[in-house]
Amino acid sequence: MKFSFLLLLLYLTGCSLKRLTGNQIPPQADMHIASGIPASDMPCVPIQPSKQSELSIRENIYSEAGSNFSSENFAKLETYYNTYRQQKSRTPSGVWKLWFFYRGIGSNEPSTKNSEENWIKIEQKALRWIKASPKSPAPYIFYSQLLIGRAFHFRGEDVARKVPPEAWKPFHENIELARRVLEESKEIASTDPEWYATMLDIAPLQSWSKEEVRNLLHEALAKEPYYYGTYFNAASYLLPKWSGSFEEVKQFATDATNITRKCEGHSMYARIYWWAIDDNAEFIKELPDA
Repeated sequence: MKFSFLLLLLYLTGCSLKRLTGNQIPPQADMHIASGIPASDMPCVPIQPSKQSELSIRENIYSEAGSNFSSENFAKLETYYNTYRQQKSRTPSGVWKLWFFYRGIGSNEPSTKNSEENWIKIEQKALRWIKASPKSPAPYIFYSQLLIGRAFHFRGEDVARKVPPEAWKPFHENIELARRVLEESKEIASTDPEWYATMLDIAPLQSWSKEEVRNLLHEALAKEPYYYGTYFNAASYLLPKWSGSFEEVKQFATDATNITRKCEGHSMYARIYWWAIDDNAEFIKELPDA
């Protein structure tokens, strides 16, 4: 998809073309990305009990999102989306249903492995969703996530030194396009905390500075301090494979726990460690010192 066409589409749907600036945090000696953020005093959203198991609830969310996107029933897709976002609803384990909604949208689509044709089909469907729901955050965020996935379609999952030289250009082009989709839809889409989580997913792929990530994180948590995806992707940015360190992840887990203590107790610390271990097996070696 030509970038010029995307710009035209965003223009026609009335999206802002402003670059991301974030809440500019004055430079400080302490550049831990979550330092200086006060404990949240926002009301806690209670987790509703359910007779369904955690797994069945997650599978239902995946199925609802996947089937409605696949059939292009965008109105029904938006109904589920608005419920999850506006109610901040959680699964019994406490994870936001919104998180699983985004990961289920493309779950019914044909495999994109080694298939440029299938990537194009899903991309065209995402653009039709934007056209059908131009004032909804969800299609812009999903389209950005789709472009990140497409970038890795070209790059592969190998470590950087094993990536073919010719794969880097389409990888970086798709990552940059994913960022621009978010930036150019910010006025509409940043009302959804997944917008910030997705932008934080882009940060290590473009080697953002700590100050840039810090500014973005402060802005995200000022709007929604309890969205797990924001913390997970910020923690991933701090891992050694992205030129961070385990010490920075530990400090971030401590800061995040202090921010969310009112509603989450000490659980955010455990959740960030779980995410870090899942994202980098080497992190488990650090557990005895945590």
